[in-house]
Amino acid sequence: MCIDPAEATEGTLLHSLGARRMIRDLEEKRSYLHLDGKNKATSEDINKEIIRLSTSYSVLSPLTAFIGVEERNEGKFVFFFGFEFP
Repeated sequence: MCIDPAEATEGTLLHSLGARRMIRDLEEKRSYLHLDGKNKATSEDINKEIIRLSTSYSVLSPLTAFIGVEERNEGKFVFFFGFEFP
């Protein structure tokens, strides 16, 4: 698959795939936060990064969920909301 970097704007499929891969690496303890010997990332730091990536790029993770709500007052309105689990 060939992708022109000039057309890969933030929020495209390319960024979502990259965020999904970074989340998986964080979950499997193979990420940049784990491999840097100087960096002593806590599990809280890891979870915050997973949540940041998930909500920024609309990618599901074990720590987040997205809910669609449809209101039918004046026509249709669909609202998507991302949140983190406590």
